[in-house]
Amino acid sequence: MTTLRLLDEMVGTAAIINGRAALDLALGGTLGAPALAGTATADDVRIDVPQYGIALREGRLRAQLEGDTLVLEALSIKGPEGELTATGTLARGGEGAKLAWRADRLRIFNRPDRRLVVTGAGTAALSQTQLALHGELRAEEGYIEFGAQDTGRLGDDVVIVGRAASAQRTGARALPLDVDMKLDPGQRFRIVGQGIDAYLRGTLQVRSRPDGVIVARGAIEAANGTYRAFGQKLDIERGRLLFDGPIDNPALDILALRKNLQVEAGVEVTGTARAPQVRLTSRPPVPDAEKLSWLVLGRASPDASSADLALLQAAAAQLVTSDQAVPLHRRIIQDIGLDDISVRGASGGAATGQVVAFGKRVSDRLYIEYEQGLTVAANLVRLTFALTRTLSVNAQTSQTTSSFGFTYRRAFD
Repeated sequence: MTTLRLLDEMVGTAAIINGRAALDLALGGTLGAPALAGTATADDVRIDVPQYGIALREGRLRAQLEGDTLVLEALSIKGPEGELTATGTLARGGEGAKLAWRADRLRIFNRPDRRLVVTGAGTAALSQTQLALHGELRAEEGYIEFGAQDTGRLGDDVVIVGRAASAQRTGARALPLDVDMKLDPGQRFRIVGQGIDAYLRGTLQVRSRPDGVIVARGAIEAANGTYRAFGQKLDIERGRLLFDGPIDNPALDILALRKNLQVEAGVEVTGTARAPQVRLTSRPPVPDAEKLSWLVLGRASPDASSADLALLQAAAAQLVTSDQAVPLHRRIIQDIGLDDISVRGASGGAATGQVVAFGKRVSDRLYIEYEQGLTVAANLVRLTFALTRTLSVNAQTSQTTSSFGFTYRRAFD
């Protein structure tokens, strides 16, 4: 075969396969017990799956067929970087026949929102009903960006008139895989999306049960991570996914706080991935209304303006609804790179009357604010830097004056 494009019809439009292949077979034996022998070769094999960012090149195969046994003398294929190789034997229904495979810094996915480079080794064996994959993989580099959640799907007990019954109701078949893999995210595996931006650490042992369910044992922790909630970027102080069952439903143990404030407030997530439980938390402990105020505004509620109180009401509504409950103006503010836009009375300087204020938290300690007068052509720039959780230094300048000072805050029960 001078081209393997004929295989495209078998896989549909999801993938593109190309290359050259040659097969030289001899048929012997009897009608009741036919015997095959010969050689199989392939060169310049190319596999492209654009929607997943898969682009494999320079595939090469050298194999000998002897009856029911396939002797794989050489199998290799390259990605944008790295290579996958395998050698060994596969016997139909035979015991002990297996392939030894190795991935050397192989880039599997190569998309802007999904990149993965792995190194690992293991074995593959073929029985009459299953393909067994054993070994371990370590991510040399990884970046996975999650998009917005989909709109869901109908339950398995929903019947649509005119459509065939789903496979889930007619009895799902077990996956024809026997998996026993050790997975290690390495030191450079980053996930972004759904408010989370963190690197992963830990190991998982992934296995398949006889009923086809993939289970995992182990723990994955978030390192150097942040979590965006209520319009704020929180530091993940403790972020663990605990696996002891189905891989898609780990237990959650997450604590994310807004740091370097007199009251460090945040959220604590427990439960499981399918049934998470979110509650407000703070250090030191304060009432929930105060926790929300310190989390959203960075100050106590008695200091909040009418615009701040409206923002707190929207944040409280978000606690009992979905993430999409974030007000439209808050999403616009985040999209343009600011943390706060408000209209209020002037707080000093040349500006008088009503002003519009633009705020941006540059870091955990530094907050910059710009005020522009609505009734007069005056403006003011203010910088606030937190020295400790209770002491901060403030500096401001306008067309006519400049000043600086210190602010000490202490909360009493």
